[in-house]
Amino acid sequence: MTMVSERWRLGVGLALVGLFKLWLAASLGVMADEAYHWVWGQHPAFGYFDQPPLIAWFLAGVEIGSAPIILRAGPILFALTGIVALVSQSSDRALAVVWCCGLPPLFWMTQLAVPDTLLIGGWAWALAGALAGGPGLLVAGVGAGLAGLAKPTAWGLLPLIGLALSATERRSAWFWSGVAANVALLVP
Repeated sequence: MTMVSERWRLGVGLALVGLFKLWLAASLGVMADEAYHWVWGQHPAFGYFDQPPLIAWFLAGVEIGSAPIILRAGPILFALTGIVALVSQSSDRALAVVWCCGLPPLFWMTQLAVPDTLLIGGWAWALAGALAGGPGLLVAGVGAGLAGLAKPTAWGLLPLIGLALSATERRSAWFWSGVAANVALLVP
């Protein structure tokens, strides 16, 4: 199978999953975790008792009484665009990995306004930036920083990306600007 047809098949699959997720997000009532995070969004801060602040920042200003899709739209679109960016940078072999391993978390974990949705989106943006190289390394730093603002489990993502880069890439200004952006996002 050619890379174009594989990308086409993956793109159609992601589009169908995305449409299904939006339909599901519009159909489900607001879950307890979402209401909990929504309360945080009414009082934005740099951190909360059990999670970093990104989910609260996404939900700030959203009315809980509005349609559930309004509550969930930002996190869902962030995760979906991250996955699309990752797929656009993937090689033939990586496409197979994304198709087999990336679709299940995308399918099961990204229809709600919870930190995991934003973690997956930030993680995908970071990996897409790393695969792009050059200016993409700045995107990798920002994506890893946003993932770390979603869940502490992502705090080690940029060092892992750095280990996977060549020595030349690690010395580049783009990588160090990504490191600076990552630190700037995570310090508060």
